Amino acid sequence: MAYMVNPLTYWIGKYILRIDKKIKFFSMPNILLNYELVPEFVQSKARPDIIADKAIEILKSQKRLDNKKLLQKLGNPPVLSKIAGKIIDFINKN
Repeated sequence: MAYMVNPLTYWIGKYILRIDKKIKFFSMPNILLNYELVPEFVQSKARPDIIADKAIEILKSQKRLDNKKLLQKLGNPPVLSKIAGKIIDFINKN
């Protein structure tokens, strides 16, 4: 996951709101599991060369992402259709 925001927004979040002290991760899989399942690249680390190097490293090592814990948190498949159904129900009620 790569995240880049306006430098002023990043500075406010980091130094005034202290977001980096309150949350460890930005991506939903990592937040749900409370560990880094997927690599995160924020601001200056969200560069194509850094991301490509990490992707190649993962592909070469044939590292498999352990998504069993994530799936347990999200529920049984088909998760996306369940989430979509809940969103549609919410929209129809409002």
